[in-house]
Amino acid sequence: MPQKAESKNMKTAIRQNTKDQIVDLALELISQKGYGGFSYQDIADVMGIKKASIHYHFASKDDLAVAVVDRFHTLVHEWIRDNSVAGMTPLQKLEAYFRFHAQMTQNFQKICPLCSFMTEWQNLSGVIQKKMENFDKWHMEFIVGIIREGQEAGEIRKDSTPEEMAMFLISGTMGALNTARERGSEAAYYSITGQIIKGMRCR
Repeated sequence: MPQKAESKNMKTAIRQNTKDQIVDLALELISQKGYGGFSYQDIADVMGIKKASIHYHFASKDDLAVAVVDRFHTLVHEWIRDNSVAGMTPLQKLEAYFRFHAQMTQNFQKICPLCSFMTEWQNLSGVIQKKMENFDKWHMEFIVGIIREGQEAGEIRKDSTPEEMAMFLISGTMGALNTARERGSEAAYYSITGQIIKGMRCR
């Protein structure tokens, strides 16, 4: 490879690595402080770079927020793949879903990033709201698919629609995360989510 081309590729790799680090750090800060609780200066201080370097990759905080939601979505897919979720029964998949959230919040020491965006919904720009709506659509379809599979297999009750059950489960999970974080109690989280599973299971 010619030296100029090699140098160009190296610079591109460095820029991409910096961009990835910014997104990862933003995700971490949102988990600690909420979306409205951090600034570009916070990122610059941690990374030891100038704010201009952050603006080079993300002109606005909205641009960074969109990248954070995309990163979270990628992490979800990677977790599903790495934990062989596809080979589980429907109820096992839902239990794995609860474990994922516990791990993402480091056993409730942090805020679920999506919960942060949802609690600050009225203050979010239309761009971020649209990105969140797209993720929520996928999220809902994912849970609905598991519940429908469970109903067809005779594991999950059929007295409610998959969509109704999915909304109940997602809302219950968000509430359980907040309760566990407030109380500092892993037991509270698994007690609540266990009741959700119990209520959905065919008797």
